[in-house]
Amino acid sequence: MELRTLPPVAFVAGLGRMLAGHVHFDRQRHGEVLVMENGERHRVFREVRVGPAGAAGPESTVKLTLRFKFARFSPAVNERLSLIPIPVIIGMPGFRQKTWTHCEETGYSQGIYLFASARQAEAYRVSPVIRVLRRRTVEGSFTWELDPVEEGTAAQTSKGVV
Repeated sequence: MELRTLPPVAFVAGLGRMLAGHVHFDRQRHGEVLVMENGERHRVFREVRVGPAGAAGPESTVKLTLRFKFARFSPAVNERLSLIPIPVIIGMPGFRQKTWTHCEETGYSQGIYLFASARQAEAYRVSPVIRVLRRRTVEGSFTWELDPVEEGTAAQTSKGVV
């Protein structure tokens, strides 16, 4: 396990990014509805990205999508609870952006992340942060997908059901 993926280390790195003014919450997408490939309609309830103020957007190479159903609490409570790990998430190596979504019809939530590399996205996917998240989900509901987003890449999509 990479040292930077340990929650206390990532937390300090995340606080540093916040203090430097490199953390931006995009309120424009709040309430936007994303239609997934399976037809589910997910509402965006938060988006955060890191980078210098005024930057055009993340220069990411991979998208990591985590999909799951929470075992307890209402969507509104889980939405508030999702604020707690933000300093850790934004401090992870290679983190560029995260979009939080929820589908009212199915009860599924998603975290859609952009990372600088597949290696960094995979390190996050198996990190202690995700182990804590998985303990809060309905057994068998947690899935993940790792997709290239950079034009011209020949990398294949990776998927998993856990």
